[in-house]
Amino acid sequence: MGRLARTGLMVLVAAAVIAAILAFQFQREIAYRYLAPELGYDDMGIIPRPVYLFPKWWSAHPDSDDFADLLPAGLGLVDTQADAPADVFYVHPTTYLGDDWNAHADDAAAGALVDGLVLTAQASAFNGCCRVFVPRYRQAHLATFAKSSANGRKALELAYIDVLRAFEEYLTEWNDDRPFIIAGHSQGAALALRILSEKLDETPMLRQNFVGAYIFGAGVAVDRFESDWETIAPCATATDFGCVVSWETHVEGTDPLANPGITEEFYLRHWVTLADEPRNCINPLTWSRAPGHADASLNLGALPIEVDLKPGWGLIIGGTPDIDPNDFAEIPAPIPGYTGAECRDGFLFVDEPQDAAFTNLMLGDGNLHAYDIGLFYMNIRQNAVDRVAAFLEAQEAP
Repeated sequence: MGRLARTGLMVLVAAAVIAAILAFQFQREIAYRYLAPELGYDDMGIIPRPVYLFPKWWSAHPDSDDFADLLPAGLGLVDTQADAPADVFYVHPTTYLGDDWNAHADDAAAGALVDGLVLTAQASAFNGCCRVFVPRYRQAHLATFAKSSANGRKALELAYIDVLRAFEEYLTEWNDDRPFIIAGHSQGAALALRILSEKLDETPMLRQNFVGAYIFGAGVAVDRFESDWETIAPCATATDFGCVVSWETHVEGTDPLANPGITEEFYLRHWVTLADEPRNCINPLTWSRAPGHADASLNLGALPIEVDLKPGWGLIIGGTPDIDPNDFAEIPAPIPGYTGAECRDGFLFVDEPQDAAFTNLMLGDGNLHAYDIGLFYMNIRQNAVDRVAAFLEAQEAP
């Protein structure tokens, strides 16, 4: 009986190991199966489009009090947005996991995540240089990024229609010939890239006020600077302008291609699978594409905002989680020297964080997608100020 019991236990253990290996190898397929809406995109009901002339369709706007106005504690900073010399048009990441392939732009739960966590932890990084504009939009479902599908691509097309219209409304109603930055994270970054292709690269008058783009957590293929864009280049220094900054953050020693973030993007006329393309990486500690490790002493401050939304929460509770935006009504003091960083093979590698504030939202084995901004928050904040200042100085030069 003992021998049979041991044999049975060994079989169970082996089965569990095999199941775990299969789950790891097909985790995106499994995630897609569980997360994707039951109905296809074409079977969705009508989702009303936002009208960006009205304040309700902006999560952050200079004319409203919102969490993009918040400042990190302990640094003696003061709010200067009213006198900011430039603007930032920031496109927020995915916060929606509902029953349709696109969220209603005024979806309460998805909007609460943006109004609280995203504005505090991400968009606020630009309020030292800029007035902050963050549009609400009919964002694509989280399942869009688990697996390439016709439903997901159509959902992203709808999301882009909104983001483009919001950008055009910003230009018409509020830009007033001011310098501007385009920025975004994750889905927001992928949509921001399309604005670069379809608006900036082809419009010389618009590029005259273009300070640069900060593309967080969405790979920018090196080929894109050669085949898709005629005028836009990667930033080479901390004060270049009219260029693109981008990185995707992973733990040193892990394989980014085994645990990818966004796997495909739309160029000007076609979709590109990023796994097949070498990617651009700008080190946020040096603002350079140069290889080599940048020491943690160059890190001006990581932002330890702890939130317990596991990547698998959708499988457990079903749907977008409900949060109270006021839980993120303060920005904690940044932690200087938190991590070094190195660009290698198109990705940004850092030492594995030890704090829950930088691990609770880790994707798979080592993908720090959720912390692309938080780990380098103060460096981003300072660089945006410096880049705008360099742009203005060049504009004033005879």
